[in-house]
Amino acid sequence: MLQLSPVHTLNTFFRLGINCVVQAINKVHVFGEKFISEVALVATTKWKLILFIFTTMYVFFKLLQKTCEEIKTAEEAILITKLFQMIKNTHKPGVATDVISLIEKHKIDVNRKHPKSECGLTLFLCACLSGDSCLILYMLNKGADINSNTSCKDSPLHLASFCCGTQKVTNGLGVITSLCEAGCNINSRNWVGNTPLTIAASSGNCNLVRHLISLGADKNLCSNDGIYPMDFAINNGHLDAANLLAIAVPNPHVWDIVEPHTPPRVKLGLQSPCKQHLMNSSFRKSCMDFTRKGKNTALSIISC
Repeated sequence: MLQLSPVHTLNTFFRLGINCVVQAINKVHVFGEKFISEVALVATTKWKLILFIFTTMYVFFKLLQKTCEEIKTAEEAILITKLFQMIKNTHKPGVATDVISLIEKHKIDVNRKHPKSECGLTLFLCACLSGDSCLILYMLNKGADINSNTSCKDSPLHLASFCCGTQKVTNGLGVITSLCEAGCNINSRNWVGNTPLTIAASSGNCNLVRHLISLGADKNLCSNDGIYPMDFAINNGHLDAANLLAIAVPNPHVWDIVEPHTPPRVKLGLQSPCKQHLMNSSFRKSCMDFTRKGKNTALSIISC
């Protein structure tokens, strides 16, 4: 019996392996040529059908994507509207906590505007109008825009001052302080030139007036019509607030040009000059007379 050496056996297996690889490559080549020819045949004879199928699939997925986006937008709009309604009722127990939970759960931007309102009210501005200190502090920490305004240019401080002046809220003065510390301009003006102090003067809330003045509110700033916070307090009958806001009328002789028959007591700086536009307003028309009593200045109201 013939026996092969190990080297001869190894060479034999090596040649056999090479032959197998060559045959496999040939088969793949033949299959590839056949596959390419079939694809070319389909592409040349049925390209319109293929194009139609792919176009239909593309349009279908685009419509599906658009529908999903519209549904998502509608759901977000409903959620935002719900949040606005809830924020308006934060005086009720537990509502503020529920608002915070929804914002966290759905990752809502606290600067989102009302989807159907033209006043420009955002969730943060609505919170300032509600006067809830916990909710406002939460939104400030979440990146609330302290420079945001409504369409009437009312700032967060305008809205918070209105709330604190007209409603019974817990820690209202603390809300004012927090907004000022966050960077809100305490002397900001809205579209008619009113400041937060003007709003406080109209409400007659003496604690709020004192607090705003202590934070730097300027009682010498008048509105676009030249009405001072003192005038707003007087014409709303809030005499105590008017005492806190009393100022010397700057250059009273200017009224000789506006009103040639300015009374002498106005020219002497003893009384706030009457303003014609106040006579036609909804405010009660009153004048202010200062009389000295010792070191204190007493404020009395005289009907014109």
